Amino acid sequence: MYPAYQTASLPSRGLVNHPDLGLCAYRLSEVSAVPDTQVSQVIGLMRDYAIADADSPAIKEDVARSSYSGDPIVDTWNWIARYGGSRGMTFQRDEVTGAPLDLDRWNPVVESLIRPADQCQLESPIGDCDDFAMWGAAQLLARKVDCAFVTIAADANAPQIFSHVYLAAYPKRGQYAGMRVPMDLSHGQFPGWEHGQAFRLEEWPVKTWASSVLWGAAAGAGAYLLYRALKETRN
Repeated sequence: MYPAYQTASLPSRGLVNHPDLGLCAYRLSEVSAVPDTQVSQVIGLMRDYAIADADSPAIKEDVARSSYSGDPIVDTWNWIARYGGSRGMTFQRDEVTGAPLDLDRWNPVVESLIRPADQCQLESPIGDCDDFAMWGAAQLLARKVDCAFVTIAADANAPQIFSHVYLAAYPKRGQYAGMRVPMDLSHGQFPGWEHGQAFRLEEWPVKTWASSVLWGAAAGAGAYLLYRALKETRN
C-alpha cells in the first residue's frame, strides 16, 4: 500500500458506468500516508462493511445459495475462492478496477473496495485480496463463525510493509471445529493453506477489534475508493 497525492480535481462521489460492474456509485475517501496507519484505516473499513453486510438480505441469500456441505468453512471456500470455487471470483488489481474513473489523477489510489453485499450480486465477481477477504468475512459472520483479517508483509524488498490480506477463521462446528483455519481466498490452494514467507504478520479480529478509521485525515495524503453496484440499474 502506498500514499497517494491529489494532482487534479476529482469529485469525491458520483456515478460511473463501469465495464465490469455496470452503473454503480463510487465514493473516494482520504486515508493516511503513514503505512501502518493506512493499513489500520483500510482494515477498519473492511471490518465495518463485513459486519454490516453480514446481516443484509443479499448476504443471507448468498449463504443460503452456497450451503451444500453444511460445513461453514468448506461452503464459504467453495463459493468464493479463486481456485476451485464453485462460483469463484476473478482476481483483478485495483488499478484495473479504478481505471474507469481516470484515477491517474491520484498517484495512486491506495485501495479499491467493493462491498460484500454488492459483490455477491455481481454476475461475475471481481476484486483483489481485500475484496475476497471482505466477502469471505461477511459470509463467515453470517454463518456464525468468528474470523479475523490477517495482514502480512511477504515482499523481501519491503519486509515492514503489509502487502497481502486474507482471513483466519475460528469455527466451532464442522470438520475444522476448534482450529485456526487460514482462508486465503484469493491465493490459497485449500482451506488451511497459508503463505510460507511472512516477514511480519498481524491479525485483526473482525468482531472485537475497535475500528480506527480517521475520515479526512492528512488532506491529500491518500485515497480509498468504494464502489457500490446499483443492481436495479444494471443490465
